[in-house]
Formats: sequence, C-alpha cells, structure tokens
Amino acid sequence: MFVVSDNDASNRLYEFLGRDYLNQRLWDLGYTETRIRHRLDISLNESQNRYTSLFRFINDGRIIYEQPSQKAKIDLDVNYNDYLIGKAYMKNGKRVEEPLDFSKKNFMSLIEQHNFLIQVIFPETAPDYKQLNLAEDDYQFLYRKMSLLPRESKYPLYNDDHNYDGYCKFFMFGDTRGRIPDHISIYNKVGLAHGFLLDNAYVVDVKNKVEFFLSAVVYINNNETLNDDTYEYDEISIPFLSELGRVIYEYELSRTRNYSPDLNRFKLEY
Repeated sequence: MFVVSDNDASNRLYEFLGRDYLNQRLWDLGYTETRIRHRLDISLNESQNRYTSLFRFINDGRIIYEQPSQKAKIDLDVNYNDYLIGKAYMKNGKRVEEPLDFSKKNFMSLIEQHNFLIQVIFPETAPDYKQLNLAEDDYQFLYRKMSLLPRESKYPLYNDDHNYDGYCKFFMFGDTRGRIPDHISIYNKVGLAHGFLLDNAYVVDVKNKVEFFLSAVVYINNNETLNDDTYEYDEISIPFLSELGRVIYEYELSRTRNYSPDLNRFKLEY
C-alpha cells in the first residue's frame, strides 16, 4: 500500500476495519472532514460498499482469528461543496456529456492529510486523547514501510523497471529513474486518480540534517473528460511535483537554522 500504492492492499484494509470504524476513528482523531466511502478501483454501488467480507486467519490448519461480515450503518453526508468536476466522463465505454459527481467519492482534505502525517511522524504533538494506539515498535514498522523503496522490498519483490525508486516518491524524484541517495528518506503516501496527483511527505536527509513536511495536490485534465485514462501525469503533474520538492529541498539546505534536528529516530534498518 505504501511502497507501490497498491489498490488491492488498500481494499484489504477497508475490508478488515470496516467503513464505520475507519470513519469514526478518523473523526475522533480530529479529522472531521474526511469521508471514506468505498473500495478503490472496484465498481460497487453505495449499498455494496457498506458490506465487508468475512475474515478467517488460519495457521497450521487452525483458525486463529475470525471476523464476520460487517455492515456500515453510519450515513456519510456530503460535507463539501463544488463536487462536480469536468465536462464529461466515460461509463461502460460510452461518453456521458456532463460533469462527474464526486459527492459519493472518498474525500480527505489536503490540510487534514498534512496534519495527520505530522501526527504520525511526531506523535508527541497530539494531545493524549487523540493519540494513535501504537507502540514505539509499531511506529518504527510504519516508518520503514512508508519510506521503503521498491528495490528494498523483500516481500513482495519488485525487480522490474516499472517500480523505480521515484515511482511513489513524486517530490524530488518522481520524474527521474535514478537511484535515490541512501542518506535521503521520504515518508509519504501518494495518490493518483481522475487527473489528481497528490504527495503527502516528510523528507529527511540525515547527512545534511535537513527535514521538512510538504503536501501538494495537482489536478490536470486538458480534455476535461474523466475516466478516459487520458491525463497529463507524466507531462505536467509529476515533473511539477518533482521540481517543487527540489526547490523546497534546496531552500532547506541553504537556510540558517537556530536548532539542528535530531534525526536518530529515522536512521532505520531495511
């Protein structure tokens, strides 16, 4: 889910936690604008997305955990405006001459994503009643997976040219096939769909003692048609986010700091 932004992996999490828990927990943490409504890249209606599958975890032929199917009961109201996008969209191979309605899509504002990442990286910044239920070992596991590059993954293995270092590291490296230097780690989550390209990242350079948070989203869709798989990601969006990351990084390298950051927590073993 983090290393190559895999939709199937995300859907497994949706299935296991259930829609009600996902939303209620995020609201309790203070991310009240967020609405998680559906699985990714699967065509299901609203009623179908309320249900999750039965889970059984089996070890040596013995059931060690079982979870029944769940049905979401919370109604997810539309809490944002201007959710009609584009001039047309494709549906079942046919063009529909009207904007695509995003009111039933997943939604998390950029500022909530940005603040959530800060909380994940620096848990001490959140009040006690908004703490994640994670131990230090859990955080270290999460940091490793967030920053792991495809070539560093042992399970699964990614040894093809498609999954290069910058594949899901849009800031600074998304537009290059080169190797990311070992002293730079990017703890992030990206998103790419319907012409939107997003990166929400914490960038760390342990060699030069540079760190910064950066979140940005770009929407590019020149023909204003949704679901036609014709978006200018490679030509405009990814180069823009890559250059944005480099500009901010160069600024952080050169600016005077009153305090030197302690980055020992982020010297991880992969």
